[in-house]
Amino acid sequence: MKEQFKYHFGKFFKKFILIKENLQTEFYIRFLNKELKNIIISNRKNLDNIGTIFTENEFQENDYGMDKEIFSHINKKIKNYPTYSDLIVYTSSFLENRNINYLEIGVSVLKNFMQVNNQFNSSHLVAYDINPPTHKFLKLFKKEQEKLYTSNHKNKITYFQGSVLDIKDTEEFKSIFKEKFDIVFSDALHTPQGIESEYKHIISGSLQSDFILYFDDLDFPGIQEAVSKIYLDLQKSYSKLFFTTFKVYGWVGQNEKMHRNGIISTLNFYNIFKTNNVKLPSLKLEKNSNSKL
Repeated sequence: MKEQFKYHFGKFFKKFILIKENLQTEFYIRFLNKELKNIIISNRKNLDNIGTIFTENEFQENDYGMDKEIFSHINKKIKNYPTYSDLIVYTSSFLENRNINYLEIGVSVLKNFMQVNNQFNSSHLVAYDINPPTHKFLKLFKKEQEKLYTSNHKNKITYFQGSVLDIKDTEEFKSIFKEKFDIVFSDALHTPQGIESEYKHIISGSLQSDFILYFDDLDFPGIQEAVSKIYLDLQKSYSKLFFTTFKVYGWVGQNEKMHRNGIISTLNFYNIFKTNNVKLPSLKLEKNSNSKL
């Protein structure tokens, strides 16, 4: 009886949170920055054009890191309030370099990655994932080596298949990619061990002087603490550094509760969001920032 109560209460509470967040974001939409609105509209059109991203048969064969509930929403339409895909594109416009080197760790079914590809031009986009490209996008790639796929359209795209916990994989990746990255999106294992490994073996030493290091799911156990350690470590190399956190929709939009995200950057996105009317719930400049506002 107790377990049954917990189950039903959990379902009710989850629905309550979804309704609350949807009402809040419907209000925020009215005041969104015009540039961000245009990015959102473009990304939604891009998703409509892509159509079905991942099928039931594919999910049964390989879940690409998704649970069943998330899969049930993966192909649904999402509303015009920012997801992390929209924010990644928006924040990139504040970097000095517009021919961006972008790395996404944990691309899964490439839903976010292809939205970024749609928005960027003359850039190098790099995907890192334990799985090969999905059937939907495999035709875009040429297999160069056992773990390496490439594609050239309006952007140069490189896909590396490897584990963030496998030292041989990370060493091979670092031997291939000598360039420094302007933007890194961390969305792989969602464990402190995974976060620490990808930072130590992939990200560290590979960031430009002006960079955005974007993390999803800080509300997973131990993740924000692990990211805070990364922030403190980067302070040794960057005199001006900011760690901004907030809540935003993930890849299925309003169909699940908001994710707590974080940006470590040489740019003060707390101020940028405030100044440019980008309304995000729970927006915060983390206290251990060593830079003045």
